[in-house]
Amino acid sequence: MRPQRMMWSACAVAGLLAPTVHAGMAGYSWSRPESVTYDPALSGPFSYNTGEAGVNDMAGVIHSMETSFDTASDTFSYSVTFDGQPGTTTFHETTGFWLVVSDGGMPSTLGGQTAQFFFDASGDSPVLSAYAYNGGGGGQTLSWLDGSGTYPGLQNPDQIFSSINDPMGDIVNEINVDTNDGLLTMSFSIDADIINEHSPAFPNLDGNPWEGVGFTDTLGIWMHPVTNVDSVYGTDGYLDEFDFARHGWWDGEMLATVESPVPAPGALALMALAAGRHRRRRN
Repeated sequence: MRPQRMMWSACAVAGLLAPTVHAGMAGYSWSRPESVTYDPALSGPFSYNTGEAGVNDMAGVIHSMETSFDTASDTFSYSVTFDGQPGTTTFHETTGFWLVVSDGGMPSTLGGQTAQFFFDASGDSPVLSAYAYNGGGGGQTLSWLDGSGTYPGLQNPDQIFSSINDPMGDIVNEINVDTNDGLLTMSFSIDADIINEHSPAFPNLDGNPWEGVGFTDTLGIWMHPVTNVDSVYGTDGYLDEFDFARHGWWDGEMLATVESPVPAPGALALMALAAGRHRRRRN
């Protein structure tokens, strides 16, 4: 008697894995206003305010951005697209960004409450690492180097994860750098459990609780693109150096989110991957 074979169709796999739209999935998207024009002879910082956010494009013209958070699966996704730089040479190439996200307030002020991501696209493969944000603010926020911006001297960085140390994809679902029609997109999707369950080494001095990463009705974004990143990683997979030539920003708070009408960014790609392998999850 021939043994029966169990076969799964692509539709069946998609049906099992596709995230369902529900009240716990929130999203936010932004595109550069058509009214913003650029002077090719621009020689200094170029900033503008959209009403939603303050933007500076000198480390890459920020073309569009989207993010989503699913409270049911704790999946956080982020994507930003750049469209060159005004008045610069190819030497100034956008090769990364840092990012802090809150559930509404200005993230740059939330030391000991949120995670800070460093997206490094300077090498052959992108690297994503996360640290408890030290609350230092400013143009060179070094949470990867200094664990607290309020204590004197350098404190040990409060490390959370590095994609270098996540070869099985327990944390990082997806990390990509793509070019298309002159646009450069950097994106990632993670299982945020490790961040949201983190206990900060340097808690917020005002006694505010750890938020980790995530949002529902409102959102705060503090994102700084950087050019010409020169990075070094230690044997532990975390940053030992993160130098850059220029930085810009996209800073906004109390941004209204919407219920996401589509799966979070990268989810469709994950469905295809899941058909070929089983993803081991962190306990």
